[in-house]
Amino acid sequence: TPEIIVLKCTADYFIWAPIANTLYLVLVPLLMGQTPAAAFQIMLDGFGAVSLLELCIWTPYNLLSFRFLPLELRPPTQSALAALFTIGLSLYC
Repeated sequence: TPEIIVLKCTADYFIWAPIANTLYLVLVPLLMGQTPAAAFQIMLDGFGAVSLLELCIWTPYNLLSFRFLPLELRPPTQSALAALFTIGLSLYC
């Protein structure tokens, strides 16, 4: 039902995305040799932009894919979108 689709998308954006994006924004700088304080500051500075990127890419995809895409098409389309999202993250970080 449409209500369940919206609930799934909302849960993805407000529960999973903040966890994954925070980990990414902290761990990538740490792996590049930044101090924990610098990594934390990078996360604070970038969290809004990354969240907006997440909202612009994944929310429309999830709303459409849960409703219209057959199960067998979801993995390849999700992989393609993940590549675009990763490029966006790479350009930011």
